[in-house]
Amino acid sequence: MAYGFLATGNNGSFLIDSDTTGTEHLAVVATGTVEAGATLTKQAQDLIFAKPYSTTIGSNRVTYNSVVSATGVTFLKKVYYVQLRKAQSASTTGNYGIQVKNASNTIIYDSRTSTSGLKILGAVPRASLGGAMQPGNGVTTVNNPVLTGTGFPGTGTRSTIIHSGDPTNVYVNASSGYYLMAGGTYPYQYWLEINSAYYDYDNDRILNQGYFYLQSSSSDLFSNSADILKGELIT
Repeated sequence: MAYGFLATGNNGSFLIDSDTTGTEHLAVVATGTVEAGATLTKQAQDLIFAKPYSTTIGSNRVTYNSVVSATGVTFLKKVYYVQLRKAQSASTTGNYGIQVKNASNTIIYDSRTSTSGLKILGAVPRASLGGAMQPGNGVTTVNNPVLTGTGFPGTGTRSTIIHSGDPTNVYVNASSGYYLMAGGTYPYQYWLEINSAYYDYDNDRILNQGYFYLQSSSSDLFSNSADILKGELIT
């Protein structure tokens, strides 16, 4: 165990700095897949990142409901996921390695949790993206990815691009998202997606999908309602 521990990366950036009272390290506690329509169980403070299981249009998106329960995230389509948890709450095995505590005597790093990691690639601020319907959403026949759209109703046109570059190993955090597919009865069926991520593998980018659609009546497009973190799984 150590206190006053500092580790830096090759570029000089801080990796672990225990000289604070609020430092926290998030450990990867689980990776795997979640089937379409299934719920991933988590602890209330866990962070969940996900990417599509399939590259086929219609399944190539991360659409989820994380606002109904603090201990579960339900996915519309099958996904790969990464689950992060505070180091002091993560289960460990064995009695060797490095353990680091901060100035409040809280465990912020335990090497027994470091079989893999998630490298944060960046973040997209809340309400900075335009809303859009993307191909394969089941509502409209959108033929090409929508690169710009309105934000929260009445806020103008903005980019829908969450990430530029190969999205194959890029995960987005599944928080503050919601969906409802084909609720009600005809002609009052409605579709809703908030904070959904559409993976455009053909053009190497990830796009925002956020909309409300009432059949044969009206639709609205929605910006991202929360910050979007992007991460790369390191194994």
